[in-house]
Amino acid sequence: THFRDNISAEAVAKSVHLSPNYFSEYFKKQTGEKFSIFVLRLRVEFAANLLRISDLSIKEVAFESGFNSAAYFSNTFKEFYGTSPERYRKEHRITQKRV
Repeated sequence: THFRDNISAEAVAKSVHLSPNYFSEYFKKQTGEKFSIFVLRLRVEFAANLLRISDLSIKEVAFESGFNSAAYFSNTFKEFYGTSPERYRKEHRITQKRV
């Protein structure tokens, strides 16, 4: 629920009364990925949806998705999707049909 917030494995571990090391190991065992990658993936997937359905600028999408920098967002997005946010939007834009 809080993936767009400034969140860390240490903070989550503390909130569930586990040591950070145990939480990290358990999380990876259960999900198959590190907590930090899991959060990045959620943010990028959220951003991809915003790119498809909204008119927000790339910078606005970055901040709405929990990124603190548009440049970091663009680099991370490209790592996950293999394309820039701008190109992704052009290729996947969902337009509303007028009736």
